[in-house]
Amino acid sequence: FHPGLQGQAAFAEGIIELAEDADASVIVDDVIHFSEPMFADGIIAMAVNRASDEFGVSYFSSSGNLGTDSYQGQFNPIGIQFPDDPGNTFIVHAFDDNDDTRQSIVIGPGTTTIVLQWDEPYLSAGALTGSESDLDIIVYYDGIFVLASDEENLGGDPIEVLAIENTLDTPLEIEIEIELFEGSPPNLMKYVLFGDSSEIIEHDTNSPTSYGHFNTDGTIAVGAAYWRDTPAFGTSPAIHRDFSSLCGTPILLDPMGGRLKEPRILMQPSVVGPDGVTTSVDGFDIFDGTSAAAPHVAGVAALMLECNPGLTPDQVREILETTAMDMDDQTTPDFDDGFDFTTGYGYIDAVGAVSMSLGRDKNEKNIML
Repeated sequence: FHPGLQGQAAFAEGIIELAEDADASVIVDDVIHFSEPMFADGIIAMAVNRASDEFGVSYFSSSGNLGTDSYQGQFNPIGIQFPDDPGNTFIVHAFDDNDDTRQSIVIGPGTTTIVLQWDEPYLSAGALTGSESDLDIIVYYDGIFVLASDEENLGGDPIEVLAIENTLDTPLEIEIEIELFEGSPPNLMKYVLFGDSSEIIEHDTNSPTSYGHFNTDGTIAVGAAYWRDTPAFGTSPAIHRDFSSLCGTPILLDPMGGRLKEPRILMQPSVVGPDGVTTSVDGFDIFDGTSAAAPHVAGVAALMLECNPGLTPDQVREILETTAMDMDDQTTPDFDDGFDFTTGYGYIDAVGAVSMSLGRDKNEKNIML
């Protein structure tokens, strides 16, 4: 075991300690750090890939519980005059062809966090130079300015993180504006909305919300389905949780900050596991979310490796995906045969996966789990 909330560097070091010092063959986590890069591999993602490639670790992560609460699009610059200084203008993003520069979102009670990033080099990931743009998030309520993010981005990371507190007991509608404070306009930008009962209600692009080390080559990302909504309990195909994060965030940059010739879009999530289970752990009487699904799938991988210790991480992934039972992404109009970015290759078949690890058919009567 290793803690995951002590910062990105400690998280990355912990992965390597578990892989090298503890000789772990399976590692699983459910932690995302807001400032993990969206468009490149950050230090945690690089540690995951090293653990998989160098130490033979099968690495599992939850895909996330944010559904499609993300806006993604090309930065569309438009000049706006300062209300109290008509001779001065500033550059903001227009959300549509009608030059609407503000977007309505709803934030639930408590804290909602907006994580905004754009496709420029990440100094923290090892880029030679940092961001050439400085974007800010501006928040309005009832047309009145409330607060703004003001991270200094030039030469650093292209990341803004803004936490908004709703002290009411009911959801609250606000507007956000994305301003180019300094530097040249970026190309692609994206924000992800973290918060209970929070949602985008205007200019919504329903974009991927899974990013960071959840979205790297060495990770086997896991979506969630309520255990009662699965074939073993009469529902076939299994039904994914509506909060299970959409994957497919493009990787556009290498760690040095160079732009890839083609966007790298990973086939994530890999599979879906069960959630909504009961546990004996205080505070987790009912364990929901992809945080519950990922350790179930990691447990199956441990059984596979117990049966066949020679399996490589790629073979573990391939067997899990090959034996999975196809599911449908219910946010799309037609049935999605095979892989999709919400359910991956389908709902995990533990018996099938362990049987294939042994080179046997899962219908053989002497397969015991």
